[in-house]
Amino acid sequence: MTEPARIPEHGRNAAELLATIEARHAEDIDWRGGRAFSLVYNVDDHEHEELIEQVGVRYLHDNALNPFKYPSVLQMELDVIAMAADLLGTAPNAGAVSSGGTESIFLAVQVARDHARKERGIAEPQLLTPATAHPAFAKAAKYLDIEHVLVPVGPDGRADVAATEAAITERTGLVVGSAPCYPYGVIDPIAELAGLAAERGILFHTDACLGGWLLPWWERLGREVPPWDFRVPGVTSISADVHKYGYTFKGASVVLYRSRELLQHQFFWYDDWPGGLYASGTSAGTRSAAPSPAPGPPSTTWARTATCAWPRWWPPPPTGCGRASTPSTACGSPTIPTCPCSSSAPTRSTSVPWPTSWTTGAGTSTASRAACTS
Repeated sequence: MTEPARIPEHGRNAAELLATIEARHAEDIDWRGGRAFSLVYNVDDHEHEELIEQVGVRYLHDNALNPFKYPSVLQMELDVIAMAADLLGTAPNAGAVSSGGTESIFLAVQVARDHARKERGIAEPQLLTPATAHPAFAKAAKYLDIEHVLVPVGPDGRADVAATEAAITERTGLVVGSAPCYPYGVIDPIAELAGLAAERGILFHTDACLGGWLLPWWERLGREVPPWDFRVPGVTSISADVHKYGYTFKGASVVLYRSRELLQHQFFWYDDWPGGLYASGTSAGTRSAAPSPAPGPPSTTWARTATCAWPRWWPPPPTGCGRASTPSTACGSPTIPTCPCSSSAPTRSTSVPWPTSWTTGAGTSTASRAACTS
């Protein structure tokens, strides 16, 4: 049995210490090897990695607890929130940066609990989720002392709308759907679930920790994506991890709300002690500033380049094509690339409809905005 570690009598030199760390690190999974799904989302771009590492080093020792002392960190967090809000369809001041999906989910559940108590007079609200919802919801329910009601899913792995409706009670404070869920990678029927919640004055959360920074671009490429974001009436909060397909390092996520009024349930203010006012916008107090600005460059860089490279899911260009990574595009528009070596390569229009709203039922609104502007 290994002896427990103790503070040594004498320190070790840096070279020896680093050698020990390297030896131990060699036993860890190679996150660039393609088998670290859910742990690391590798963009496979050395220049991109170097950029966010440089940003991280600059803020490694700073404390994001006090935005008045670190206005640059505050501004970059506000920028990331505003970009996420613009992408998902809510106000730029209706969100927060968190340490990851678990905290984003925790905060959304906490807001729903407090909203149910204050606005609906429910002392002990319930959390209603599909059986495929991320365990972070169960964790939040445990920590926040909320009853967690699990609803079985259908044979396709998606949330069962009828079963969800049957499980809703007068105490339901939050209904949840995933976009997509982790176990099966399918998107729950968000529009229908959110509709059930809205009809009863219940909040609804879309867990897009996995898909939040991927699905908008998938849709913009012209692919069919079921409705899931704030364009869906009834969706009141969304979690989306920047450290997944936003391709920044851990830990960075955003939690967004339909209104700033909902976000205000998340704020903590305290001055009943000799130390003066203590305030925080998330569950964390002192936190490293490094992950806060890190999403800024990746978000901007990825947003500009995501549709300007040959999609990995698309068949590779013919051998010998001199523009294998160059799409047919005039201004960064969402275009499936055309290889000049092949006249038969499939292409899409440089202006792809971008739905701004949905209606449930047979009718679907597809009001569009220009996807490519000069």
